[in-house]
Amino acid sequence: MTQFPSFETFYRAVHGYEPFVWQSDLARAVAESGEWPRQISAPTGAGKTSVLDIAVWALARDVDRHGPSERTVPLRTFLTVERRLVVDGAYEHATAISAAIESAPELAAVRDALRKLLPEDWRGPALGVTSLHGGVREDRTWLRPVGAQIITCTVTQLASRSLFRGVGVSPGMLPVHAGLVGTDRMIFVDEPHLVPAAVHMWRECEAIQSAAPEGPTVGQTVVLGATVPDYLSAESPFVGSLEGDPSPAARARCGVAKSARLVEAPTPAVAVKELVSSACEAWADRDRSGGDGVLVVVNTIATAQKVAAEIAKKLKKDAPAHLNVLTSTVRHFDRTGAVFGPDTLTVATQTVEVGVDLDACALVTELASMPALIQRFGRLNRTGLRETTVATVVVQTKGEGITDKPSIAVYGEDQLTATYELLQENAVDGVLEDLPGLGVADETWAEKPRTCAVADYLPRLTATRPPALAPWEALAFGPDHRDRVTVEVAWRDNLDVLGDCPIHSSETIALPIDEVQSFIGGARSGGEFADTQASVSRVATNDPVRLSVRVIRDAAWVAPQRTSDVRPGETVVIDSSEGGYLASLGWSPESQEPVADHSVKAVCEGLTGFFDAALLLGEERVAEAVEVGEDLRAEVVEALPAMPETELIVHGRFVGVRSIHDGWSVGGWVSLADHSAQVERVAGETAALAGLDDSKRTAVSAAGLRHDAGKTDKAFQQMLGNFAGEPWAKGRGSRRRRVQGLVPVGWRHEVLSAETVPEDIDDAGLVRHLILSHHGWGRPLVGHADKVIFNGDNFRELEERFGPWGLALLELVLRFADWEGSRSPRSQGISWESLGIAARNDSDGEIAQRESQENSANSTVVKLTGPRPYSLTTVFAGIGALFAVTRQGDSSARIRYRDGVAELASSQTPVWDEHLASQLYGALLIASGHKDRNGNDTPEADPRVVKANKWHVRYREAALSFEDLARPMFFDAVPGDGPHPVSLPVFIRNGSPFHCLNHDEFEVPDNALFERGSGLVPGKMNGGIDVEADLRLTDGQVEDRYSPGLLAWSMLGMIALGMPGSEYGVGVVDGELRLALPRGWVTMDQIRDLMQAAPERCEFLSWRSASSTLSSYMKLWLPVVDG
Repeated sequence: MTQFPSFETFYRAVHGYEPFVWQSDLARAVAESGEWPRQISAPTGAGKTSVLDIAVWALARDVDRHGPSERTVPLRTFLTVERRLVVDGAYEHATAISAAIESAPELAAVRDALRKLLPEDWRGPALGVTSLHGGVREDRTWLRPVGAQIITCTVTQLASRSLFRGVGVSPGMLPVHAGLVGTDRMIFVDEPHLVPAAVHMWRECEAIQSAAPEGPTVGQTVVLGATVPDYLSAESPFVGSLEGDPSPAARARCGVAKSARLVEAPTPAVAVKELVSSACEAWADRDRSGGDGVLVVVNTIATAQKVAAEIAKKLKKDAPAHLNVLTSTVRHFDRTGAVFGPDTLTVATQTVEVGVDLDACALVTELASMPALIQRFGRLNRTGLRETTVATVVVQTKGEGITDKPSIAVYGEDQLTATYELLQENAVDGVLEDLPGLGVADETWAEKPRTCAVADYLPRLTATRPPALAPWEALAFGPDHRDRVTVEVAWRDNLDVLGDCPIHSSETIALPIDEVQSFIGGARSGGEFADTQASVSRVATNDPVRLSVRVIRDAAWVAPQRTSDVRPGETVVIDSSEGGYLASLGWSPESQEPVADHSVKAVCEGLTGFFDAALLLGEERVAEAVEVGEDLRAEVVEALPAMPETELIVHGRFVGVRSIHDGWSVGGWVSLADHSAQVERVAGETAALAGLDDSKRTAVSAAGLRHDAGKTDKAFQQMLGNFAGEPWAKGRGSRRRRVQGLVPVGWRHEVLSAETVPEDIDDAGLVRHLILSHHGWGRPLVGHADKVIFNGDNFRELEERFGPWGLALLELVLRFADWEGSRSPRSQGISWESLGIAARNDSDGEIAQRESQENSANSTVVKLTGPRPYSLTTVFAGIGALFAVTRQGDSSARIRYRDGVAELASSQTPVWDEHLASQLYGALLIASGHKDRNGNDTPEADPRVVKANKWHVRYREAALSFEDLARPMFFDAVPGDGPHPVSLPVFIRNGSPFHCLNHDEFEVPDNALFERGSGLVPGKMNGGIDVEADLRLTDGQVEDRYSPGLLAWSMLGMIALGMPGSEYGVGVVDGELRLALPRGWVTMDQIRDLMQAAPERCEFLSWRSASSTLSSYMKLWLPVVDG
């Protein structure tokens, strides 16, 4: 038996040299305790990336000693930092680990241990390695619940996946990614001071998941950094020091002083001039014996481009010069690869501050925060093997204060000022003896950011298909730092074929959302943003879109009309002729040169998707061939470079490239019985390899056997082309047969499959959910033909048991088994009858009949005729009444809407709860700053005007401690302290409609729900929802009369719907209020699910905001006809 190697042997086999002493000490501590320290403090250049080596070695050692089923070390290791180049560098490091494990004889025991975590027929390496960031093609082989993996990624990619909102991930796959990043993983965060809110979010997610009684192992979040602010520091960090390390490399790096001179510049132009001249002087005096030449680091993309262009002009006659420009806005196929050496000059943004093994001979930098400066100086004489030159720090100032607005926007004026004052205090004649030796003073850190609680928004986050509106950006980066939010941008020659030629991540770059909004609105300047965060904050715009652009809406590519139509995280495709990009520099909004379409390269590299043949053959030739049905295959083959072991797929003008080794089943038929039995077996094996216990293995196996049972439906089989004999899992049929009426549009086989699960099966609820969700639906709803199937009660119970991320992982186990069964189908000659599962044949009628009977036999059905039909008061007051009878003890109460009228089925009559109303109104007074918790006036209270219609963040917790049900009124994922509008879809500029909750001022009659016109009073506090539609525009006086009773019931209904997805309240997006109204009976929980993420085939009603005839400041909700 091969002896398991020590960490030193492992590290030496991977890298060819010994680890530092601190790295060995950390590996030993982790192996012995089974836990990681919450903070690892090691100086710049000390090799923090070695945490990847330690994580893999510790996992293999754990498996070697205890076996796969008893391991405690997490399978997946994530290293994250908000820099693309660092991610790429870490990916190369991880790739070296994987390659050494496969080839090094001394690592045979490591390889054998990691192989035990994979299926026996696994053909890939023992250690999987993946990089996730916009601009590279995602390797989908990482989407598996088994096997050791290292994933390097940007913070945006990891944070969005953690919150079930993966950037660039389709709705059906959101839970797959969430399950992988939320369980059985380690997260290492480099430069955590840049993303403290994300660290807080990950640790809150860990706490939520760890509280689940039956959840899988979670893991830890560890911050990496020589120094971090107090609010990120651990009580007992692991300190990795090079002091006392006997190795020559450690001795050389210790005690190297790095001096710097301060150069002041009064204007941006002078600052650029100083940066360029200092770089050229350093270039002329560079050490030609070794190292990586001259490094210039600036704070924004725009400055990097200006400096690089000026340096190129000055050095154009210097033949040996090689100029590198390193920013994150260069597309994958335009990156020629930076070359480093004595004759290179590199201009970079913050991308080089961490993780880049650069050993510059000279450094020129703009003033940045002290933590950033120390990181930049870490690239200067990194090995300590040369005499260090004096670095240059260029400061834009006119004598008093920092005048560099772009840098202030990146780092904050207080941070920059504190840093510059520290440098000035320690400089002698403008020269610092050892800048890094000054350390990081407390005042040079950014303030602790405000964060939002993930738990408040979790019900929305886990509703993924369709995704419920949720402020994941504020949760990931903090509500006051939403300027980090990005969109992915690509360029295409033909925007009309995007539906057939999907965008690949390797075609895109990530840009700040406001930068893109400004560009498509016609602005030809920009780039004033950093590579540490997405953007410089600007005022949001809502200008007309002036360029040819597409975004995706409801699975279709459409042209946005307003710049605000571009939403966070989505992909924006710009017509190539519009410019905005240069291959040599990246994002260049001032450029109007056509941008190359990279879709052909993306398809050929990724071996997935399709491109337009016109890119190779020209539009005229392709149009001619398509018109006469001519096959373009031969011409396309001739135009493409040779690609061995691939085949072309040509559909008219669209061309795909696939590997001949792709195992996915294509064409022909696959027996449903064989497929089901195979998925049953693979699901059980996968669950075991993933470390799940016996009960979970049993459940996923049972779900695997029945997951496609609904496909036995006769009409579905005919759609596949099967008209007799054994049922098929897939076949030769065309989806066009659905149009011919064989299967209704929107019909889902998972619904029928879940119906086959018997009540007496072990964990029937889990088995049903796994089946219902194995294509991403059922979280918590699934549309089935023209109906909505509710899975919310079961879904929430399972999330309580397994945790949100744990349940997503269980779903993935079944989905992975299904994918493997489709990829490599195996015929076993099994008949469907032998499985003992009854065939399903068109149960639509049965489901519809059962739904129509789901109101309690003891219920009385009443129509709420007080509100006008189809009005917002009908919708929300009806929900308020349902909420009331549910609180009164009727848990089976239900509501439906017929002909615009709410109908309530309950054993109770809705009674207005004056105590609850008083509590809600009291919370509003506290949150608005007018009252304290004891009901006393505050110094901020204005005795003349008391309007509880806006609130402050600083009073939120006090208000919620007074009445927690008020939480939906205070959407806290908004920047600034306030005052903020109360987050209900009531326009607060209409006086103070919330006074309707004050029973000292208004009496709320119960009969307002049943008697039209009951309790009308004069006033303008109607909230925009309670006005006569037929007289609104002709008789202004009618608008002065409203029903405070109906308005109060409506507010209760809005609150009952739970935390909204935006500050405007539930259902409001881009100034329109859109709600799905149930025609069948639904409970309070079900209507809440329906309102937050209804399938598109539901019946929706819409209202738009408009000014009243009385005043442009008074807003109303107008119904959208046919909306």
